[in-house]
Amino acid sequence: MIISHKYKFIFIKTRKTAGTSMELAIGPMCGADDVVTYLGGHDDIKEAVGWSGAQHHKIPVTRWTPRDVAKIPLQGKLPDFHSHSPASFVRDHIDPEVWNSYYKICFERHPLDRIVSQYFWNTRETGLTVDQYLDQAEDWRLSNWDMYAWRGRVIVDHVARFENIQEELDAFADKVGLPDRIELPRAKGEHRPKKKTTPQDVLSSEQIERIAITCAREARAFGYTI
Repeated sequence: MIISHKYKFIFIKTRKTAGTSMELAIGPMCGADDVVTYLGGHDDIKEAVGWSGAQHHKIPVTRWTPRDVAKIPLQGKLPDFHSHSPASFVRDHIDPEVWNSYYKICFERHPLDRIVSQYFWNTRETGLTVDQYLDQAEDWRLSNWDMYAWRGRVIVDHVARFENIQEELDAFADKVGLPDRIELPRAKGEHRPKKKTTPQDVLSSEQIERIAITCAREARAFGYTI
């Protein structure tokens, strides 16, 4: 997740939509006062792109909510922005003028393709079957909807399509005035089989129906057929 005061945009990182690659590509362009959340691993890519590290991700005391204060003893740390902070959380913890005036963007992806990618990534060390993974994954982890929507309404300015990622990135760079074209490094794709794997190769009809129910809101909003 990135809040760029330099270019006046907020990037909300949704799950399995090249978000880590986006952070790696955009992070080095950020200014000294911008909020950049922690990014684990990928040390070789970080070095190659000139990644400067997380910064300003701790939430100022003046922006703490009563809920934040209540969580401090349980979590053992002060409130902060994290990689997958939802848009509503970001909105509630920054200056309203920043939220209202900055360009807010995230990416969405066809739910079936996204969850297949998510399955291979999240089970890379466990060997769980698809059924086992779907059984243990909570609905909010399978759906991106609440990452960029609140009370049934999309609250970011643009939900970009993963399927047209470079075109979307070029438009975004022009919109906010980034100095360079966004070239995405490949950060997390190595755990999906090398041979092209379609959702229908991995998912049963029952699993597809289950995902259709869980991801109905984003499918309906963006015209994805499941």
